[in-house]
Amino acid sequence: MKVGMKMSKIRFIHTADLHLDSPFKGMENLPNKILKKIKESTFNSFAKIVDVAIDETVDFVLIVGDIFDGEDRSLMAQTRFRKEIERLYNNKIQVFISHGNHDHLGGNWIEISWPENVHIFSSENVTSKPFVKEGKPIANIYGFSYSERAVRENKTEQYVKSGDAPYHIGMLHGNIDGNSDHDNYAPFTVRELLSKEFSYWALGHIHIKQSLHNNPPIIYPGNIQGRHRKELGEKGCYIVEIDELNTKTTFVNTAPLIWEAIEIAINDITSYDDLCHYCEEKIKTIRSDSKAKLIHLQIIGIGELHHLLQDKQVVEELISYLNEGEEGKDNFCLVTSSKIVTRENWDREALKEKQHFTGEVLKMIESNEDLIEEAISPLFTHRKAKKYLEDLDEERKKELIEKAEVELLMDLLRR
Repeated sequence: MKVGMKMSKIRFIHTADLHLDSPFKGMENLPNKILKKIKESTFNSFAKIVDVAIDETVDFVLIVGDIFDGEDRSLMAQTRFRKEIERLYNNKIQVFISHGNHDHLGGNWIEISWPENVHIFSSENVTSKPFVKEGKPIANIYGFSYSERAVRENKTEQYVKSGDAPYHIGMLHGNIDGNSDHDNYAPFTVRELLSKEFSYWALGHIHIKQSLHNNPPIIYPGNIQGRHRKELGEKGCYIVEIDELNTKTTFVNTAPLIWEAIEIAINDITSYDDLCHYCEEKIKTIRSDSKAKLIHLQIIGIGELHHLLQDKQVVEELISYLNEGEEGKDNFCLVTSSKIVTRENWDREALKEKQHFTGEVLKMIESNEDLIEEAISPLFTHRKAKKYLEDLDEERKKELIEKAEVELLMDLLRR
């Protein structure tokens, strides 16, 4: 920055992971009205982000990767996205775009034209683009796009300050090093980003909003709409204001649908009617006046209802009962998935310490948990089967082990 240059204030939107045109797999059996709202949700959330940008009179919008859910970028998704970009153009708001692993540049799609306010980082190498206001460069914005789905290279060395603008903003669609829950694409560390002395780091790729550092801010905004039961809570974008003294970030919830998880313990519940009542009361506590909710119901605990809940038909009828009348509501609360983690009343630790076969089995389970990898690896390497299987994360592996243990113990204790 040149000596004596005044530090102008800038205001912008930071969003990422729009995943427009997400297929929402596994929801085909939901009522048509609700299914339509679900499939429209990513588009409606982005439209709300554009509303926020216009209402807040921001200078520009940053979209950090995975605008489209698939590398084919359907024409419908592209044209609907362009329609919203045109609204920003009509309000003199610039848009800076990078593409990520889902909508990488190596995909196969039909190109369409974009308004003049759109600036796309079209190189696999980091480049910079200026944001100019009233004829003066106010910010240099740096970014790159994925050339293929899997970019394993650490790109941080390519982010180098240039130009005389007072602010420098990095756009990076990548994985914080050490996070094993996500594909390790374009990995980086917080220390590496801080060494660049940028004003703000606009991240993408992780679908949970989180701040990795406060000054300067290094932020994942999360995705703009939860798409399954693991993407819980509010989704949206950040409004960012930067001046020479302060940086202010404000999260705005724009998702029309929110995924929630509720948990019911059966320890003190002795009848099916009471279970229905407890579930209804719990759902009442999360109902919103303006937002629809998609609910994952987990029933846990030790109690008399355990055997009843092993009957899949009973669980299906419980869900049908809870969902009655929800289809006609704009703020519906719909149970879309469930998990039963109940068991009979036994003392696991006491069983493990006893000198009998059941105790030996429990000790063997604890000492051989790694064998699950050996047991399932043929499935995941099978030429045909692997196409239909999702990778097992640590949480899912633990679930499988616990479920197998409960079923085995129940069988042994009945003998």
